[in-house]
Amino acid sequence: MTSQSQGIQQLLQAEKRAKDKLEEAKKKNPGSSPTRSRKDLMSSPAMTYMLLIRQAHSVLPKTNYTQHTKLGKGKRLKQAKEEATAEIDHYRLQREKEFRNKETNVMGSQGNLSAKIEEQTTEAIRNLTSSYHRNMEGMMKKLLSTIFDISPEIHPNFRPEV
Repeated sequence: MTSQSQGIQQLLQAEKRAKDKLEEAKKKNPGSSPTRSRKDLMSSPAMTYMLLIRQAHSVLPKTNYTQHTKLGKGKRLKQAKEEATAEIDHYRLQREKEFRNKETNVMGSQGNLSAKIEEQTTEAIRNLTSSYHRNMEGMMKKLLSTIFDISPEIHPNFRPEV
């Protein structure tokens, strides 16, 4: 696709150069006679134009040459614009895909991070639950023994009044 649009661009540039040369030659020789010798024809701007066009067409693949000759200038420009737009879209999609790949490699995926956090949370809950079940009975015995073990003592700040 790139070579086609480059070929069309080269062809358009060659046509423009040839047209400029023809106009330049017409300005130099405004009153030239229509009958010319073979030598004059070979060095004429028209021949230069033909050689430039032939050179430009040799760069293009044969299918583009036939398409080019069938299409008008407006249609060729429209076709070149469409090809350029398609090429730009393709390039943009490619760059976006590369960006997403790099982003995933550098930062990791969101699903991966949330899965790690979820796993760490469930592990912490599991550890707390097992610790609770292990220590619950011992703590209950200690609490109940402290509550039920009554030993009356006199407060140290108590002053007996006589």
